[in-house]
Amino acid sequence: MTAVGLAFEIVLHPAAVLGPGAVHGDAWGSWPTVTVPPSAAATPFDVSFDDVLDRLGNLAGVFVEPDGSVVGVDTAVARAWQFDAQLADLGGRLLAMELKGSCPVAVFDALLACCGWPRAPVMMQLPRAGVFLAEEVFRRHALARWTAGDARILRPS
Repeated sequence: MTAVGLAFEIVLHPAAVLGPGAVHGDAWGSWPTVTVPPSAAATPFDVSFDDVLDRLGNLAGVFVEPDGSVVGVDTAVARAWQFDAQLADLGGRLLAMELKGSCPVAVFDALLACCGWPRAPVMMQLPRAGVFLAEEVFRRHALARWTAGDARILRPS
């Protein structure tokens, strides 16, 4: 395995935080959530779907399909990390990106950069729990999952 990474199962959205939410507890700890407006799920990023797909396709080890399906794999060590993603569009703009798997922090940062980050802040939804996390809390959560060995479980087969 790569030394430091993130393990995740999220939906990436542009940040639309109203304020603090309840604390979410799971197998990896307790995590402060954020509340978001109901319109957040229908608010797209300020970047086009096609631009994000092109940017992702230019990353090493990342393969894209025109329908928004994406897979990223470690190009150095077979199956050390892998993630799957599905992009959703709304009116030609990126609406959200579902991500599941694991990767080094630098690779994750490159994924976010394809969506306009860090200029455009992001938030992450934990879809199984139905809660939203601010980016910095998400990073701690994903690191805890990585440290616990969850990267092997989340790796698509």
